[in-house]
Amino acid sequence: IWKREGDYSISTDPLIAEGKVYYGNLAGQIFCLDAMNGELIWVKTLGRGENSLQSCPSYRDGRIYITARNSAGNFDGASVFSLNATDGSQIWRFNITGQIITESSPVLVDGAVVFGSRNGKIYCISDVDENIADEDRIFWNISTGAPIISTAAIANGRVFVSNQPLSGFGRLFAIGAPDPGIGRVWMSDPTPYIGESVRLNAEVYN
Repeated sequence: IWKREGDYSISTDPLIAEGKVYYGNLAGQIFCLDAMNGELIWVKTLGRGENSLQSCPSYRDGRIYITARNSAGNFDGASVFSLNATDGSQIWRFNITGQIITESSPVLVDGAVVFGSRNGKIYCISDVDENIADEDRIFWNISTGAPIISTAAIANGRVFVSNQPLSGFGRLFAIGAPDPGIGRVWMSDPTPYIGESVRLNAEVYN
């Protein structure tokens, strides 16, 4: 029906929401196109450096959420962005220094945004509009002991995420969300997981 070409390769999976297509490229740009004809609606530069955008954007209630690397270095920080889906304007930005978080796509749950990081932590942060400090936006963060490059899955008030050590196998974790008082629910043992995206095909019982 239509085809759109650019100067840089596409580096994220596309997201389709409300008749629009959202995706990122290797130059750190996120695009919004009309899904019917491919016409450009807006473009915004978020990340810096090669592969600065790698996670798939997420959508909820007129907002786009995406993670981005802040510079070309491996440990120079990254950010989670909340953008207005209509025009790409920034609603809020959450920063993590010293780590890359781009592979783990943000997942949305009950007024919170959940994502993993290469520092081994899974974060649950507030989606409030107010311009608040990064430390005040965090509901909780829990260390899994190894880098997280997978996208979490959510069911029955729990976040399921797998990590991937530099060698050997990783673990699957279940963590309460967004209630910070729940904490870790359980951790798999032995360790058969290698950090790919978690997919749930069964009921979760309390």
